[in-house]
Amino acid sequence: MIERIESGANQTLKLIRSLGRDAAARRESGLMLCEGRKALDEALSSGVKPVHVVIPDGCEAPSVRAARVIQTPRKLFDGLSALDAPRPLLFTVPLPDLSLRPLNAVNPKCVALDRLQDPGNVGSIIRTACAMSIDAVLLTPGCADPSNPKTLRASAGTIFRMRVMRGAEEDLRGYLNQAGLTVYTTGVSGQAVRLGGVSLDNCAVVIGNEGAGVSEFWSGFQMLTIPMTGRCESLGAAVAAALIMWEMRA
Repeated sequence: MIERIESGANQTLKLIRSLGRDAAARRESGLMLCEGRKALDEALSSGVKPVHVVIPDGCEAPSVRAARVIQTPRKLFDGLSALDAPRPLLFTVPLPDLSLRPLNAVNPKCVALDRLQDPGNVGSIIRTACAMSIDAVLLTPGCADPSNPKTLRASAGTIFRMRVMRGAEEDLRGYLNQAGLTVYTTGVSGQAVRLGGVSLDNCAVVIGNEGAGVSEFWSGFQMLTIPMTGRCESLGAAVAAALIMWEMRA
C-alpha cells in the first residue's frame, strides 16, 4: 500500500531529509539515505531491507515488501535529497556494519584508505574494489563517511556487496598483522618498488590522503609507486587505487 504525504512538516519526511545532510542524524536513527532503482536492486539482492521508499508523483512504485512506501509531490520530493538532480526514488536502509570482522578468504586482499576526505573518491574506490574482487576496504579515522549520500552515489550500490570496515590506525594495523597480510603503502620515493615489481598476493595496500599522502603512522612498510612515462607527477587517489587493484586482482 502506498502512503501519500503532502506536507514537508511530516516527521517522517523531516527524518528522511536530515539523513542526507547530517551524519549525527544517521548515527542517531541508525539509517542512511540512498537513491535510485539500481541501488535499491543492489540492496535487495544483498538481503538489505529498506525501511522507507519514497517516490514522486508520476513514478511507479517498486514492489518492496516490509517497507513503508511513500509518494509525494515532485517539489517536495526534490527537497528531500541533499544531492543535485536526485534520482526519482529515495530509500532508507540500516547503516552498514563497519566493525572489523575476519576476512575468511583464501589469499585475502584489501585496500586501506588513509584519511581520504572526498566522498566521491571513497565511493569510487569501493565500486572498483567490488569489480576487482578485493576482499575488503578499510577506512581510517578522517575518511569520508561511507553513509554520506555522495559516497553512496559514487559506489553505485556496491556498498551493499562490498565489505567496508572502519577503525583506528592501531586497530587496523593489528587487524592486518593478525590476518597475516603484507602491507604496502603508496607514494613517490627512491626506495619505492614499482607497481608490477612485487607480488600483491595476500596483501593490503594503503592509499593516502588526496593532498598529504600516506601518514607517518604507516611509515616503515614497503612503498609502491606507479611508474608514469608522461609529465604528470601524480595521480588522483581513486585512479591510483584503481590501477593498484587491477594489479591485485589476479
